Amino acid sequence: MVEALQRDEKQLAEQARAGQLDLPALWAANQRRIDVYLEIAASQAASSFLIGQIAMVSGFGVVVVLGIFAAFAKGGTASIAASVAGVAGAAMRAYIGSTFMRAQAEASAQLSRFFLQPVEFARVLGAERLLKILEPSERTVAVQRVIETMMISTTAAGVPKASKSDAKG
Repeated sequence: MVEALQRDEKQLAEQARAGQLDLPALWAANQRRIDVYLEIAASQAASSFLIGQIAMVSGFGVVVVLGIFAAFAKGGTASIAASVAGVAGAAMRAYIGSTFMRAQAEASAQLSRFFLQPVEFARVLGAERLLKILEPSERTVAVQRVIETMMISTTAAGVPKASKSDAKG
């Protein structure tokens, strides 16, 4: 599917160079992009969830095995050593689990921002289509409102604003 999208993008670039690019072609290309993004996101979410489940189950398994070993150990020293290893394993499991959950949350947030781009592009294309049917006297105000709305929706979605240090270069 990605290869087909890349071919479509090349074809759109050729049409743009030839001056033959129109809104319906852009709209269709944008819808194909959204489909590809959805496929990528679904596969990444599924594999991430599976890896997270495997990590949690295996970590819990290690703690259980060490706990059983400590319970059935034949000496005080072996029991204490297994208990200490079990506690250390539990602490490591908790750390790895929390790190994974933070990474998963950040990945989800980035994926949400990734999905925002084609949706915003679809909105811009829709606005462009509607602007063409407006009277010329109404177009200036409508363009200003579209720009304001685009800026508000972009900053509300969590896309970072340019800071003062970014503006300085």
